[in-house]
Amino acid sequence: MRALRTLSTVALAAVLASGCDLNAPVSCEEVERDPPPSLSCDAAVNGARPQFAGLAGLTAVRFQYDECAPNAANCAFLFGTAGNVIAQLVDGRELAMFVSIDEDGAIRVQPARPFTPESQPSQVP
Repeated sequence: MRALRTLSTVALAAVLASGCDLNAPVSCEEVERDPPPSLSCDAAVNGARPQFAGLAGLTAVRFQYDECAPNAANCAFLFGTAGNVIAQLVDGRELAMFVSIDEDGAIRVQPARPFTPESQPSQVP
């Protein structure tokens, strides 16, 4: 079951204290799966944080996992290993950073792009 939750004040304070000018609320998609996702919201947001530095008018940040279409024969990633950190700007635009985690635990972040739900990138090996 999926739900959105707001990061705790402590987690948000840690993000703010780490040098990112992130004054916007952060929400995370929570999933209950066995095994749990290997890419956490905190890791994804922290990985994308350097790209937030250049964004003016940031009003909100959210993380959502990417999923392959039902019955997709050639899915490029496993659920819980990739998603989008989405930055909402004051003018209503949304920018997304595709974030994935490798088998060795390395976080990879693609450059920001305009966010449209129908145009998701696939994980880069």
